[in-house]
Amino acid sequence: MNKYIIKNMKVIAIYTMFGIAMTGCGANSSNSQNEADDASVSNNETTKTDDDTTWHYFQEEDDLTHNVTAINAYVASTNRVEIDYNGHTARMLLSLRYSAGFSYATGGPSTSVTITFAEDNGMTRLSEINGSGILVVFDEGEIDDRWSLIDMGKKRNTLFMYQPRKVAPFVEELKSSKQVRIQVNLEHVGRKTFDFNIEGLEWDFEN
Repeated sequence: MNKYIIKNMKVIAIYTMFGIAMTGCGANSSNSQNEADDASVSNNETTKTDDDTTWHYFQEEDDLTHNVTAINAYVASTNRVEIDYNGHTARMLLSLRYSAGFSYATGGPSTSVTITFAEDNGMTRLSEINGSGILVVFDEGEIDDRWSLIDMGKKRNTLFMYQPRKVAPFVEELKSSKQVRIQVNLEHVGRKTFDFNIEGLEWDFEN
């Protein structure tokens, strides 16, 4: 894991909080997972690096033993889109996390994927209708709808997946592609697409 110790440790605060919440959720139900997720992203104070449109990595450690408890990677979208009927805009964040946070479902440490907003004005919401999922285009490929139904947080501002059958193909596509376009369905403003530069992802962990 040493190769994932990153030079720049200015990481996004919501992911640190998300990591703490998800590590402690062990044997909770899926509803509890959603509540933990919502609680973490509600404090959306962000500290971004100068260029967060390329992959950044950071690790979490146990404060007593200093054992590594999670490895994270995140990238922000290169574009901003309109997110509500007041004309506010935001970028989107795509993150990977390797931890035991979903061990109750996977049987051990595994990778989970989170998609959330880089900024949240309190009005940002995914649509209740067909909002629990994404449409994806990797590089110049066809529209990929394999993730049209994934988990959505109760506050409808976060999407995440943790089941290996969903995560594994998604991560493999990320590793073999240079760009990805992710479309989400937003309340009031409809379907909006976020663009990411994903070339060079280093992720050798189990999905």
